[in-house]
Amino acid sequence: MDKKLDELCKTLKKETRELSLREFACKADAQKEIELFKKDHDNDFYPLDFQVIERTKPDDILKEYKNQTTVETSFRFLKSPIFLDAIYLKKESRIEALCYVLFLALFIYQILQRRMRKALEEQGEYIFVAGKVKTEKPTGNRILELLKPIQTIGYVEGDKECRILPEIPNEEPLERILSLIGLTPDIYTSIREYPHYLLE
Repeated sequence: MDKKLDELCKTLKKETRELSLREFACKADAQKEIELFKKDHDNDFYPLDFQVIERTKPDDILKEYKNQTTVETSFRFLKSPIFLDAIYLKKESRIEALCYVLFLALFIYQILQRRMRKALEEQGEYIFVAGKVKTEKPTGNRILELLKPIQTIGYVEGDKECRILPEIPNEEPLERILSLIGLTPDIYTSIREYPHYLLE
Protein backbone atom coordinates (compact mmCIF):
# COMPACT_ATOMS: atom_id res chain seq x y z
CA MET A 1 0.00 0.00 0.00
CA ASP A 2 2.77 2.44 0.96
CA LYS A 3 4.64 1.59 -2.23
CA LYS A 4 1.60 2.41 -4.35
CA LEU A 5 1.13 5.72 -2.55
CA ASP A 6 4.78 6.62 -3.08
CA GLU A 7 4.49 5.86 -6.79
CA LEU A 8 1.28 7.87 -7.06
CA CYS A 9 2.89 10.78 -5.22
CA LYS A 10 5.89 10.76 -7.56
CA THR A 11 3.61 10.66 -10.60
CA LEU A 12 1.51 13.56 -9.36
CA LYS A 13 4.58 15.64 -8.56
CA LYS A 14 6.01 14.99 -12.00
CA GLU A 15 2.78 15.82 -13.82
CA THR A 16 2.19 18.91 -11.67
CA ARG A 17 5.67 20.19 -12.46
CA GLU A 18 5.19 19.55 -16.18
CA LEU A 19 1.90 21.45 -16.07
CA SER A 20 3.50 24.38 -14.25
CA LEU A 21 6.21 24.65 -16.93
CA ARG A 22 3.79 24.71 -19.85
CA GLU A 23 3.07 27.98 -21.62
CA PHE A 24 -0.48 29.07 -22.46
CA ALA A 25 -1.82 31.72 -24.79
CA CYS A 26 -3.99 33.26 -22.07
CA LYS A 27 -5.11 32.83 -18.48
CA ALA A 28 -8.40 31.24 -19.55
CA ASP A 29 -6.56 28.45 -21.38
CA ALA A 30 -4.36 27.83 -18.35
CA GLN A 31 -7.37 27.72 -16.01
CA LYS A 32 -9.15 25.30 -18.34
CA GLU A 33 -6.13 22.99 -18.36
CA ILE A 34 -5.93 23.14 -14.57
CA GLU A 35 -9.59 22.15 -14.27
CA LEU A 36 -9.01 19.19 -16.59
CA PHE A 37 -5.98 18.16 -14.55
CA LYS A 38 -7.96 18.35 -11.30
CA LYS A 39 -10.77 16.32 -12.85
CA ASP A 40 -8.35 13.60 -13.98
CA HIS A 41 -6.88 13.36 -10.48
CA ASP A 42 -10.07 13.89 -8.51
CA ASN A 43 -9.91 10.44 -6.90
CA ASP A 44 -6.25 10.59 -5.92
CA PHE A 45 -5.21 10.43 -2.30
CA TYR A 46 -4.80 14.16 -1.70
CA PRO A 47 -6.75 17.19 -2.97
CA LEU A 48 -5.14 19.68 -5.33
CA ASP A 49 -6.32 23.22 -4.77
CA PHE A 50 -4.51 25.38 -7.28
CA GLN A 51 -6.51 28.48 -6.37
CA VAL A 52 -5.15 28.31 -2.82
CA ILE A 53 -1.62 27.88 -4.19
CA GLU A 54 -2.06 30.89 -6.46
CA ARG A 55 -3.24 33.07 -3.56
CA THR A 56 -0.45 31.96 -1.21
CA LYS A 57 2.64 34.14 -1.02
CA PRO A 58 6.03 32.43 -1.49
CA ASP A 59 7.11 33.60 1.98
CA ASP A 60 4.06 31.91 3.54
CA ILE A 61 4.77 28.67 1.69
CA LEU A 62 8.37 28.73 2.94
CA LYS A 63 7.16 29.43 6.48
CA GLU A 64 4.76 26.47 6.40
CA TYR A 65 7.52 24.26 5.03
CA LYS A 66 9.90 25.22 7.83
CA ASN A 67 7.18 24.66 10.43
CA GLN A 68 7.25 20.95 9.59
CA THR A 69 10.07 20.58 12.10
CA THR A 70 7.71 21.79 14.83
CA VAL A 71 5.25 19.02 13.99
CA GLU A 72 8.01 16.41 13.86
CA THR A 73 9.31 17.55 17.25
CA SER A 74 5.83 17.30 18.74
CA PHE A 75 5.40 13.74 17.51
CA ARG A 76 8.84 12.68 18.71
CA PHE A 77 7.41 10.95 21.77
CA LEU A 78 5.29 8.68 19.55
CA LYS A 79 8.50 7.28 18.05
CA SER A 80 9.89 6.44 21.47
CA PRO A 81 10.53 2.72 22.16
CA ILE A 82 8.42 3.15 25.30
CA PHE A 83 5.32 3.62 23.16
CA LEU A 84 6.25 1.33 20.30
CA ASP A 85 7.03 -1.61 22.59
CA ALA A 86 4.10 -1.12 24.96
CA ILE A 87 1.19 -1.42 22.53
CA TYR A 88 -0.32 -4.83 23.22
CA LEU A 89 -3.50 -4.39 21.22
CA LYS A 90 -4.74 -6.72 18.51
CA LYS A 91 -8.03 -5.25 17.35
CA GLU A 92 -7.69 -2.51 14.77
CA SER A 93 -10.47 -0.50 16.44
CA ARG A 94 -8.59 -0.46 19.76
CA ILE A 95 -5.33 0.57 18.11
CA GLU A 96 -7.21 3.38 16.38
CA ALA A 97 -8.78 4.43 19.69
CA LEU A 98 -5.34 4.52 21.33
CA CYS A 99 -4.06 6.73 18.52
CA TYR A 100 -6.93 9.15 19.12
CA VAL A 101 -6.04 9.28 22.82
CA LEU A 102 -2.41 10.04 21.96
CA PHE A 103 -3.48 12.77 19.53
CA LEU A 104 -5.70 14.33 22.20
CA ALA A 105 -2.81 14.22 24.67
CA LEU A 106 -0.57 15.92 22.12
CA PHE A 107 -3.29 18.51 21.44
CA ILE A 108 -3.52 19.39 25.15
CA TYR A 109 0.27 19.43 25.37
CA GLN A 110 0.44 21.98 22.55
CA ILE A 111 -2.30 24.14 24.09
CA LEU A 112 -0.40 24.34 27.40
CA GLN A 113 2.80 25.28 25.62
CA ARG A 114 1.13 27.84 23.35
CA ARG A 115 -0.82 29.50 26.17
CA MET A 116 2.19 29.90 28.43
CA ARG A 117 4.47 31.20 25.70
CA LYS A 118 1.85 33.69 24.55
CA ALA A 119 1.20 34.91 28.12
CA LEU A 120 4.91 35.35 28.82
CA GLU A 121 5.38 37.23 25.55
CA GLU A 122 2.45 39.57 26.27
CA GLN A 123 3.67 40.25 29.82
CA GLY A 124 7.31 40.52 28.80
CA GLU A 125 8.28 38.07 31.54
CA TYR A 126 9.95 34.69 31.97
CA ILE A 127 9.73 31.66 34.23
CA PHE A 128 12.20 29.36 35.94
CA VAL A 129 12.02 25.71 34.94
CA ALA A 130 13.83 22.66 36.30
CA GLY A 131 17.43 23.42 37.19
CA LYS A 132 16.64 27.11 37.82
CA VAL A 133 16.85 27.76 34.09
CA LYS A 134 15.26 31.04 33.01
CA THR A 135 13.22 30.88 29.80
CA GLU A 136 10.61 32.84 27.88
CA LYS A 137 9.63 29.89 25.68
CA PRO A 138 9.22 26.81 27.86
CA THR A 139 8.47 23.54 26.12
CA GLY A 140 5.49 21.41 27.00
CA ASN A 141 7.78 18.96 28.79
CA ARG A 142 9.20 21.73 30.98
CA ILE A 143 5.70 22.89 31.89
CA LEU A 144 4.64 19.36 32.82
CA GLU A 145 7.77 19.02 34.96
CA LEU A 146 6.62 22.06 36.95
CA LEU A 147 3.18 20.50 37.45
CA LYS A 148 4.42 16.97 38.22
CA PRO A 149 5.31 17.50 41.94
CA ILE A 150 1.85 18.87 42.74
CA GLN A 151 -0.14 16.70 45.16
CA THR A 152 -3.43 17.14 46.95
CA ILE A 153 -4.45 16.17 50.48
CA GLY A 154 -8.01 15.02 50.97
CA TYR A 155 -9.95 15.00 54.22
CA VAL A 156 -13.52 14.85 55.46
CA GLU A 157 -15.00 17.66 57.52
CA GLY A 158 -18.42 16.61 58.78
CA ASP A 159 -20.31 15.40 55.72
CA LYS A 160 -18.14 17.37 53.34
CA GLU A 161 -15.17 16.04 51.43
CA CYS A 162 -12.37 18.57 51.04
CA ARG A 163 -9.04 18.87 49.26
CA ILE A 164 -6.13 21.22 49.85
CA LEU A 165 -2.87 21.91 48.08
CA PRO A 166 0.13 21.69 50.41
CA GLU A 167 3.01 24.02 49.71
CA ILE A 168 5.87 22.21 48.05
CA PRO A 169 9.23 23.53 46.87
CA ASN A 170 9.08 24.35 43.18
CA GLU A 171 10.83 26.63 40.71
CA GLU A 172 7.66 28.71 40.31
CA PRO A 173 4.55 29.27 42.50
CA LEU A 174 1.66 27.05 41.45
CA GLU A 175 -0.73 30.00 41.14
CA ARG A 176 1.55 31.71 38.62
CA ILE A 177 2.06 28.56 36.54
CA LEU A 178 -1.67 27.92 36.33
CA SER A 179 -2.43 31.58 35.66
CA LEU A 180 -0.08 31.62 32.67
CA ILE A 181 -1.92 28.70 31.09
CA GLY A 182 -5.35 30.12 31.91
CA LEU A 183 -6.26 27.88 34.85
CA THR A 184 -6.79 28.20 38.61
CA PRO A 185 -5.95 25.94 41.60
CA ASP A 186 -9.62 24.90 41.62
CA ILE A 187 -8.82 22.22 39.06
CA TYR A 188 -7.02 20.39 41.89
CA THR A 189 -9.24 21.20 44.86
CA SER A 190 -12.79 21.29 43.49
CA ILE A 191 -14.85 18.13 44.00
CA ARG A 192 -17.83 17.32 41.82
CA GLU A 193 -20.75 15.67 43.52
CA TYR A 194 -21.82 13.91 40.34
CA PRO A 195 -20.04 12.71 37.21
CA HIS A 196 -19.60 15.52 34.71
CA TYR A 197 -21.88 13.88 32.14
CA LEU A 198 -24.79 14.10 34.59
CA LEU A 199 -24.21 17.81 35.14
CA GLU A 200 -24.33 18.71 31.46
